This record gives sequence, structure tokens and C-alpha cells, in this order.
Amino acid sequence: MMQNKKYFTKNVKMSRKYLVILIFFFCSSFAFGQNNEMEANDIEIIGHFIFIPDISITFTNETEANRRLDRMAADLKNRNLSPGQILVSGFAAMEPTTLSPVTLSINRSSFIINELVKRGVPWELFTTPVGYGYVSFWGPLYENRRAVVSIIAPGAGGCCNCADLVERFERLSAEWDESPIRTGAITGWFAGAGPEANAYTRTNFSAGGYLSWGVELFHHYALGLRIGYYSNLKDGDVPTDLLNLRTDTFEAAFLFRYYMPFKNIFSGIFIEGNVGMTSFRELGNAYIAPHGGIAAGWRFEFLERFYIDPTARIGSPFMWGFGAAIGVIF
Repeated sequence: MMQNKKYFTKNVKMSRKYLVILIFFFCSSFAFGQNNEMEANDIEIIGHFIFIPDISITFTNETEANRRLDRMAADLKNRNLSPGQILVSGFAAMEPTTLSPVTLSINRSSFIINELVKRGVPWELFTTPVGYGYVSFWGPLYENRRAVVSIIAPGAGGCCNCADLVERFERLSAEWDESPIRTGAITGWFAGAGPEANAYTRTNFSAGGYLSWGVELFHHYALGLRIGYYSNLKDGDVPTDLLNLRTDTFEAAFLFRYYMPFKNIFSGIFIEGNVGMTSFRELGNAYIAPHGGIAAGWRFEFLERFYIDPTARIGSPFMWGFGAAIGVIF
């Protein structure tokens, strides 16, 4: 009987010991689970990008998105971040797609990471890209074709619950926006002016300046007007002195521009066509001629809203021309 009592007492002590161990492991597992499930407060949204349908490498507004990427890369490089702190989350709108919506959204995340790495953000700062597939969190259909860039708080887990982060994504992404992204046919306006040298003369060259303004369509096209005035700066006014005859020229033409689909360091290259009329004035007489030409140029943007367009052109009746307009983007 005494032996049974001792055996029972020993078993009770061992049971208590195992119960304590079990509770310890349960609490440890719970704490571990809490650390791996990142809360919405552990993440800082610093921006988002919206893509065109069914594509993971083309933005709805290429110009604005590249400005944002430049600003974001500069911001990230100035922060003291640890490896794995930058999270990029991709989303797809609920619309037909040739790709799996999860694949499409992951590809969007990966594309943003590559673009930021090209701009000098170290690769190791990024955690694994995330793709959530179809969502309808942000109202209009196009708003859900996005990738969101976030910074994970130091010590937070690497996984995040989509449902918990949606409200924060929406609020902070809206706060981060400095200007709405245009998604219609008209995606911008521009106006500029600058000098040009050309062959509007019998000898040597003419010099003057021109104005240009236009509307950008679908981010790749532009329609507008170009008006210029040039003179060969000669003083001759004798009909027989043709080599020294002063020629003043006024031109007005429509411009049709196409921005080439190049990215990164080649972004901004364009080709342009001009069609209009040219008026010459010599010895008090005016002459009108049809105007036509082809131009190639490269738009360089600076201070976010300004640009300079070095341009070379050939055509008739000006033969050749080299100029550069500086202007503003609206």
C-alpha cells in the first residue's frame, strides 16, 4: 500500500512537471507565432505605383512613376535600413488576365524592386516580393493594379496579413500621393521656348528662337504647335548682293511627337514630325512656302516639373536645324 502511495505521489509530481513544460512550449509557440505575424503598425508605407491592365512592367503614367521611383530611391538610400526591411507588395485588379493574378502581382513587385536596385538601392535591403492576386480595395478598377512599397519595422516578422494591412495601405498611399495619376487619354501638357540655329538662309546659317506647346496623349504621344522666328543677321539690301542679303523667316507648324518605349537612362528619346508653313521676308517682300520636317530629340526632366529638349531636325525649306527648348510640364 505504501509502495502504491509513493508511486502515485511520484506520478503526480512528474505530471506536474510535464504540465509545466507543456505550458512553457505553448507560450513559446504563441509568442513565436505573434512575432511572425506582422501587425499593421509594424509597417510604414512610403509609396505605390499603378500599372496598366495585364502588364507587370508598364505604368499608367510612365513619366510620373519614374519621378516617384527616383524620389523613392533617394529616400531609401538616405535611411539607415537593415537587410530585408523593404517589402514590396503587388496586387491585381479583378479583371481578365492572361497570367495568373498571383503571378502578375508578384511580377509587379519584382519589377519595382529591380527599378529601385537600378537606381542604387542595395538588393539585400529587400525582403521576398509578395503578390496578393485579385483585390478590389481601392475603388476604381485601375487603382487595384498596384505595387506598394513599405518599410518593415526592425524586429518585425517577415510575413504580413493582407486583410490587416489594407486599410493602412489605402490611407498612407493616399497621403503619399503628391498628384493624382492620370489614366485617361490626356496625360499631360507642356510649354517651352528656346534658341535654334538652322539653314533658313542662302549662305551660312540663321539664328533665332521658337516656342512650342502641346498635349501629351497616353504617355507616349504628343500633339502641339511650334512657332519660330529666325534671321541670318545680314545687312545687305541690294538685290544683286545675294550672298549678303538679309533673310527674316517666320515658321508655324503642327508637331506630332512619339516618345520611344525606352526606359531608365534612355527614357525621354522622341521622334517628331512637323507640318506647316514658312514665310520669308527679303527686300521688303514676303514669300510663303510649305514647311515639313522630321526631328529627333531627348527630353531631360529636372526639378520634377521642368525639362530641356535638345533637338536636331532636317526638312524643307530649312534644310537642317539644331536647338533646345526649356519648358514646364503641367
